[in-house]
Amino acid sequence: EALLGMENKKLTPRGKLALIECCRLAPLSYYHIKAARLLHLSPLDSRLFSARIKRGRPNQKMKSLLNSLDAYSDIEGIRLIQLSIDNDCFHDNLPLFMNLYLRYRDFDWMILSTRYLWKTEGPSKDLLPYLYPRGFKKEIRLHSALPAEQDPLVYAVIHQESRFSPTAVSRAGARGLMQLMPSTFTDLIRTAAETGKEESIFDIDDNITAGTAYLKRLFHRFSQSEYVLAAYNAGPHRLHLWKDEFGHRSPDEFVELIPFAETRYYVSRVIALEEIYRAMGP
Repeated sequence: EALLGMENKKLTPRGKLALIECCRLAPLSYYHIKAARLLHLSPLDSRLFSARIKRGRPNQKMKSLLNSLDAYSDIEGIRLIQLSIDNDCFHDNLPLFMNLYLRYRDFDWMILSTRYLWKTEGPSKDLLPYLYPRGFKKEIRLHSALPAEQDPLVYAVIHQESRFSPTAVSRAGARGLMQLMPSTFTDLIRTAAETGKEESIFDIDDNITAGTAYLKRLFHRFSQSEYVLAAYNAGPHRLHLWKDEFGHRSPDEFVELIPFAETRYYVSRVIALEEIYRAMGP
C-alpha cells in the first residue's frame, strides 16, 4: 500500500532511501521491482542490493576433478561433489559447476543451488545469471507464439512453473515446461502444431508451442499481463469473477486483492521475474 501511495507523489530524499531499503530487505521480489520503477532504476542496479559475499578464484584441483567426471557425463557425481563442499568453496568455483549444469541443461538444479547460496550467504550479482537462466532460448524463439519482445515473459512463466524442467509434473497433474493440463495441451496443440508429427506434452518444442499459444489467447482476451497471468494460473472463469467483484482497479491493486494466496503470489512472482529477465538483456 505504501508503494502504491508513492506512485503519484514526488519522491523526497527520505522517500528514495526508504525505497532503496525496501529493495534491500526483499531483493528481486515483486516489491523490489515496484520500488526500482519508482526510483527509475534497473532492478539489477547494485545500489539496490546489500551484497555480503565476493567470489574468490576457482581451484585448479576442483577443475580437474569436475573435468574427469564430465568426461564420463557423470552429472550425478558433479552434483555430489557440490553437496560435499562448503558454501565458500562452492561460490569460489561457481562458474565451473554452473557451466557444466548449463551444458547439461540441468537448469532446475542450477536454480535451486544458486537460490540456496543466495539465501544462506546473501545477495550477489555474480549469482544472477545462474539464478535466472535463459533455458531453452533457441527453442523458445523458434516455437513461441508470442513476439520476441515477450520472450522475458515466457522465461518468467517457465521459471515459475517448472524451473525449466521438461519432465515436471504438479500435484494437480499439470505437465512439462509450462505446466499444462493434458486436456488443455491437446486442445492447443491441435491448432498450433505442425501436422504429421506425434505431439507430446513433455516434448520441449510442443510444450512451448502450446503454452505460448495459450498465453497469446489470454492476451487477446484480457490484454494486461496481471490479468493474463491470473487466468493462466487460476483459470479465465475465476478472473472474470474477480474483475466483476473488484470493479475498476489498477493492475497493481488487482494483484493485491486476488483472494487465492497461491495465485496472488504467482502473478506477483512472474511479473517480477519478467522484469528481471528484461533487465538482464537478450
